[in-house]
Amino acid sequence: MNKVSFLHNGGFPALLDDLDFSQEATREAFYGFMSAFGVTEPLSFVISGCNLSGGSWLPGYICLAGEILRFDGQALSLPGFGNENVWDVLETNDPIGEKVFENGAIVQTFKVRKARIIAVTSAVAVNKFKVANNKTLATKLVEIVSADNPALDLTNKILNAVGASGLWALKAIEPWRVVGAVGQPAFQNGWANNFSAPARQAGFRKDNLGMVHLRGVITGNNGATIFQLPSGYRPTSNNDVCFSVPAGNGTNANYVLFVDSSGNITMGGSPGTTVNFFLNPVKFHVD
Repeated sequence: MNKVSFLHNGGFPALLDDLDFSQEATREAFYGFMSAFGVTEPLSFVISGCNLSGGSWLPGYICLAGEILRFDGQALSLPGFGNENVWDVLETNDPIGEKVFENGAIVQTFKVRKARIIAVTSAVAVNKFKVANNKTLATKLVEIVSADNPALDLTNKILNAVGASGLWALKAIEPWRVVGAVGQPAFQNGWANNFSAPARQAGFRKDNLGMVHLRGVITGNNGATIFQLPSGYRPTSNNDVCFSVPAGNGTNANYVLFVDSSGNITMGGSPGTTVNFFLNPVKFHVD
């Protein structure tokens, strides 16, 4: 984004053009972001809110002819015969911006611009953003996408725009990998699922932030390896992790669960009797 560099000695000759340059830089940055989705001109659309609820228009933000404006909301008012409600700009002065110029003139320099709804004749409304045609940013993007390629929906458009740049990847979190299933790690040393329901079977997966999550309820009675996580799902070398996990053994006690850098998951010590461990609290980051 363009900016004015004020880090200079010798008496910076500040002019109004400097402030105008900064304001235009912000507007240009907004268009730069929107251009990723196909919005390359000053279009009008609702960014958030501004919807009708009961007898009032709710607050929100709107892009009006390329300018982002806050809307404080207002009561519903019918435009009358031959008129239409349109979006307009209400400009007022902020008293703290009153400046005394060198020539003695007192000028209000802080202009507060907000959106409002006004009624105009139908002839004037032709060139205005009509309230009756309110479109959210999401709706506008869908229209742009449809014009380009009807087969693409908004989600694919965003994924294509972001993914094509290679800056980051938006993807769904991988499905749960169930322990004991074909191609997945197997239980060891007599450990097993305590429930047959899919959501309670032992499993693991990694999210988009690199966090490994465990889930399920398992049963066993020894401190040997329960199962081994595959490469890519293990704590960083020399950085074993341990967790306090609840066990339904009649005493509602907590036990310690270890995950080492080889992916081995073990229970701390041996309870002597069969216990049911809950894996759901366990999650850790892998590099």
